[in-house]
Order: sequence, then structure tokens, then C-alpha cells
Amino acid sequence: MIEFRNERARQFVAEQAQNLGDTRALQLLETGVQSPDDATHLARLYWAIVDATLDQDVEYLLEQTYSALHIHCGNNGFDSAWEQEIPQ
Repeated sequence: MIEFRNERARQFVAEQAQNLGDTRALQLLETGVQSPDDATHLARLYWAIVDATLDQDVEYLLEQTYSALHIHCGNNGFDSAWEQEIPQ
């Protein structure tokens, strides 16, 4: 399971994944990453959430989300897969 600093951030990510129809991301939130492909998927989810919420005041939740997902991927050895998805 991916650990978040607060439950609201976890709910935010789950809601956004649901809104985007991303069932794989919902599963990864529960199981955690086990491969570079999983880390890439979560990174792409994060940037899709950023794009989908541009007109909303959710900067704090985006920061919490980024930290939780990035740290989780890094702690599991997939930081390079995550970082390759950061837009230039």
C-alpha cells in the first residue's frame, strides 16, 4: 500500500483516478509498485491529475500526492522510471 501523510490526499488521488477511469492506478494505490512499468503508470497518473485539476485550488493535495508517489517509487527502486515521466 502506498502511504500518504494524510487521508485526504489518498482520497484525492483515488477520486481523480476514478474520474480518469484508471482502474490500474486504483489497484496500485492498494498494492504499491512492483515494476518500473508500475512506477511509470503512477507518474503518468500524477501528471494527468495535474492537467485535470488546473482550474482547481488543489496545490496542497498535488504536493502531498507528488511526495507520496515519488517517495514510494524511489523506496522501491523505481525512481528513474518516475523521473523519466517528469515533463521538461
